[in-house]
Amino acid sequence: MIVMNIIGGLGNQMFQYATGLSIARQLGTDLKLDVFDYKNYDLHRYQLGIFQIEPQYATRDDVSRMIFSFLDVPQRIYYRLTGGRRRPHGSYYHETVHPDAFFEIMDAKADDAYMYGYWQNEKHFIDISEDIFEAFTLRDPLSEKAFEWKSRIESNNSVSMHVRRGDYISNPDAAKVFSQCDETYYRSAVEHISQFMDDPHFFVFSDDLEWVEANFGWLTNKTPVEGVPEAYEEMALMSTCDHNIIANSSFSWWGAWLNQNPDKIVIAPKEWYKEKDGSKKVPQTWIRL
Repeated sequence: MIVMNIIGGLGNQMFQYATGLSIARQLGTDLKLDVFDYKNYDLHRYQLGIFQIEPQYATRDDVSRMIFSFLDVPQRIYYRLTGGRRRPHGSYYHETVHPDAFFEIMDAKADDAYMYGYWQNEKHFIDISEDIFEAFTLRDPLSEKAFEWKSRIESNNSVSMHVRRGDYISNPDAAKVFSQCDETYYRSAVEHISQFMDDPHFFVFSDDLEWVEANFGWLTNKTPVEGVPEAYEEMALMSTCDHNIIANSSFSWWGAWLNQNPDKIVIAPKEWYKEKDGSKKVPQTWIRL
């Protein structure tokens, strides 16, 4: 049994699920999701239920068997920051301590493992990519507004452009970790992609469209995507574009990865983090600027 801790926003949850599913499928064992952390985590909500998957959820007994017991919040934070857990059964893999845990588990055929981390690397699940595409199909039809946008996107030579600001600007902790994709990056991306397609139209997805309007006057062939009821529908709309310009965000990463255009061009920022290398996040076929 593989138990995958699920935490973070939608993009991170998708990385975690995809990695766990890949291991479970290849080892012929069960995947169970530990979603208990959402009881004490209000920054994001668990969202994998939007997809056409039927996950199994870990019980308290499943989790405690792997990681000794449920600890109180300060203890859990301490153990996770230090990468430590008592583990009387199975193996516990903390990504900061075991960054190559996926490959270690596969090599050892360790089908009794608990995994904690984000696991943001396409190599973890590229071997079952068709299964991942199927798993991340939306359970419900798009809303009327999102469907209108889909029709507009499909009638153009479309490029999604994701501009993430939000917590990267307002949250001091996030601002210390993540680089900010500035106007220079987007100008370079637009110039590059415009060399390979005729009459591109840029559909802009952002949590700060006012900033985009104030700073992207140079980009005349653009349309801000507004009024979509659910954020996950924006991810789905990104995936319907012909090509993608992403931010250093797992959200737009998945919008681009789920784009099944065989000739797609995906441009990603070279600098994902301020102080560490984020190159493993970006598939080799994508262009880093």
